[in-house]
Parts: sequence; structure tokens; C-alpha cells
Amino acid sequence: MTHTSGYPEAISSLILQTTGIDYRELAHVLRNHQWKEANDLTRAPMLKVMNTSSYLSAYKILQFPGEDLKQIDHLWVQHSDRTLGFCIQKLIWQECGSPGPDYEGSKASWIKFGQRQTGRAIRGSISSDISTN
Repeated sequence: MTHTSGYPEAISSLILQTTGIDYRELAHVLRNHQWKEANDLTRAPMLKVMNTSSYLSAYKILQFPGEDLKQIDHLWVQHSDRTLGFCIQKLIWQECGSPGPDYEGSKASWIKFGQRQTGRAIRGSISSDISTN
């Protein structure tokens, strides 16, 4: 049986009680390995929860609700066979020397991180683009 949204009832628990954000569509596109769409569906509710339209500062990220962060991370990790997600990115970041905000000062670490994330070198600046779909 499905809800009118077309998503199975079993994933209706993906509507978080604390923020009211519905993660069912994100779960759906992740299940289908639609990475670009999933990236967009991750970004939009994060901005909505933090009441901003374009950018999450480090300060705002620290205030992001833990329940939502865990839910998003869980979905990405679960549906990517443990290759994508915030916790996976953190591990890769640490393995690459935990590069700091000064790109020029830690350029080699950022390039290594970029290569691990996208499989290609990042030239000039850090890219948020997902290269596979």
C-alpha cells in the first residue's frame, strides 16, 4: 500500500518530528542512485531548516539539528553502499590531512581530498559539483 505521494508507507517515518522535513523523496532518488538529484534534495532542506536561501556558514552548520543530519547521512550511506555521506566525507577529509580553510596553505591536501571525492583533481577552487550520476 502506498500513500498518495507514491512512496511506500514503510518510509513515511522519514518525515522528521522536530523539523517537519520530509526525506522520502531524497530516499527515493538515492535508492535509484540519482546522485545529482539527491545532492539537490539534500541541499534544499538543509537551507530550509536553517532559514537561509543560498549558503550555510560554519556557524549555521554547527547549529544544524542533529536528527536531520543523522537522517541525511544515514540515507546517503545506506543507499551508496557506504561510499557517500557526511561521515564518509569526514573520514576521507581526515585521511587527507584535514585540510584547513586556507586553500593555498593546504592545497596538496585539498587536491587529494578532491581526487578522493570526485576521482579527479580540483583546479582553482573547491567544487561542490557531483561528477557522477
